[in-house]
Formats: sequence, C-alpha cells, structure tokens
Amino acid sequence: MSVAIAEPITNNQQNQKSIAQQLLNVALIGGACYLAYRIADELIEQYKKEQAEKNLLKKPEVLQAEQLMAAMNPSFAWMKHFDGTKEEAIFETAKSITNLKGVIDEYKNLTGGKSLIDDLRVELTPEEFTKFLNIVKFSPNNPNKTTSTSQLKFRKGSLIATKLDTNVRKSPKNISRYGLKPNLVKLVVGGRYLGVATGKSEFDSDGKSNTGTLFIELQIVVSDTGKIIYLWAAASQLQIISYADYKAGKYPNADISKKYTLSGFTEGYGTFQNNTQNHSQNHSQNHSQNRLITTKQTDLYNEKLQHIGQVEPLKILGFLIMELNNNKGQKLLQFLDAENQKYWIKADAVHVY
Repeated sequence: MSVAIAEPITNNQQNQKSIAQQLLNVALIGGACYLAYRIADELIEQYKKEQAEKNLLKKPEVLQAEQLMAAMNPSFAWMKHFDGTKEEAIFETAKSITNLKGVIDEYKNLTGGKSLIDDLRVELTPEEFTKFLNIVKFSPNNPNKTTSTSQLKFRKGSLIATKLDTNVRKSPKNISRYGLKPNLVKLVVGGRYLGVATGKSEFDSDGKSNTGTLFIELQIVVSDTGKIIYLWAAASQLQIISYADYKAGKYPNADISKKYTLSGFTEGYGTFQNNTQNHSQNHSQNHSQNRLITTKQTDLYNEKLQHIGQVEPLKILGFLIMELNNNKGQKLLQFLDAENQKYWIKADAVHVY
C-alpha cells in the first residue's frame, strides 16, 4: 500500500500567503475607514442641516449673541483669554445687529450673567471696540440709523464747510491715494465752503481708519463749469455754517474745478447730476455768472409763468438769466437749470451769488 507524502511548504509560498493576507487586511481596513468616513460625513452634513434649521427658528438676537460668543471663544470657554479673538467675525456680526440691547440680554442668558459690553472691552482694543459700536450704529440694517446724532447734524439742505483739512472723495470709502482704486478728488484746507448736504450718509467699516469712517454726501458746484456733482467727505472733518456767514463770505469757496472731477470719474458715486454737454457754452452765451440758491421754501413756475410746484430751502437752482416785475408788484427771476430748462422763481426767496 502506497502512502501519500505531503510536499513541504516552501518559504516562498509562506511569504506569498502572508502578503496576500496583509493586502486583504489593508483592503478591509481601507474599506472600513472609507465607510466610516462616509457615515461621518453624512452625520456632519445632517448636523449642519439640523443646526441651520434650528438657527432659522432662533431670534436674530440669540444667533448674534452665539456668533459673538464663538468669535471671542474660538475653542473652549476656559481658554477665552489664551486662544485669541476673531475680530473680523465680530465686525461681520455687528453689521447684522439691529437690536443691540436684545443681543446684550441674550448674551447674558447664554453666559450665565456675563456682560457682552465688558467682554468686548476685554477682547478688543479701544479702537476696535469703538469700531464695533460704530458699525452697529451706522449699519444700513439699523432701523434707528437716521436718528443718529451725527447724521441729524448734517441734515438735508445744511450748508457745509471744512472744519479741518479734508479729503473730498468720489465714493464713501476710506481708500488711500496709493490704493489700487483711489477715490480722492482733492484735499481741501480747513475753513472752506464745500456745498449742501444731501441728507445721505454711508459708514465705511473696511477702510484704513481703525474706528471706521462716517461719510456725508455733498452737492457741490464745479467752480469753472457750473455743473453740479455729488462728492463725499468724512463727517468728522466737516461743520455746518449759517446762511449769514455764507452770505458774508466768511468761508471762501473750495476750488473744485473740472480738472479735479474728471480724473477717474465713472457712473455711480460722484457723477454729474443732469449732465449737460453744452451747458458751459449756453452759460457763456445766454446769461451771467450769477447763480441762485433758495433761502426758503417757495413756488416754482415754468417758462410760461405757470405754477408747477415748490422748491425746498437751500437748493442750488442754476444761473440767473433775467428779472421781471409782474402785475402784482412781485419781482421774479428767471434761471437756467442744469438741463438747460428755464424757470421763474420769486426774488425774495433766493440769494444771488
């Protein structure tokens, strides 16, 4: 009877089996890791979705208080004074705050009685803290924006002069003259009459100022063409002057001529109002250098002396053409506006300059 004798297993065969087993283990581990990654990814996405849905149900003040907490405590609460503060995240949140008192109350609830204002003072520099308050105060989303003291001060129709040396700009952005898109028109020295406030203002929180800059829009007459343009200047550099001081010439006109306004002008901020190509030509041919500005609310009449509406005080009208005494003993002045349209207005309601 023959007996089968097993062939001995060589080292080479053992190595091959070992490698195959290792490859199988790696594949199993890799597959498990990939599966775990996909599960974790789906769980994270589901968590984000649930959090987003929860956030939609939260009051804005609660969400904003949480965002400020996260910005001041990027990791753990007990590491608050060690792990740094995300200042830009704080400023971004400030732009959406419309009820600061409500955010302060919610922050107190979330932190067990801590003061948001005190924490911000600790986490931010004095300039950064002022910037935070300015962003909240002047945010376009703030329903109380128009009640700001700074903005009421420069109400529509106010006569504005420079208080200090002031950069007049094409847009309400605090951009350096060395920036990629400089918006400077001219540096005007202090004590010069600029123009009339339009009532519009913009706050720039992203410019070079450490505390942000509030800009006021001004209606300005170009000195050598008579055209009306809209420019911006920092509110902190401006002052309101009385009509009497303006009339007495205590504040000489700022010389903002055409050569300053042409450089880089585009549609949008600071463009000519009612741009008229032939205005200068008509001005030299048809009327004098005298311009009109209203001193009170008054009636406006068309070229046929038909009443068409009223004009508000301190409105720059245009150039004087002629005078007329009507059958009621009233003196009327005819003027040409920026669109080359002729109108009549009562002489006792305007100042000629």
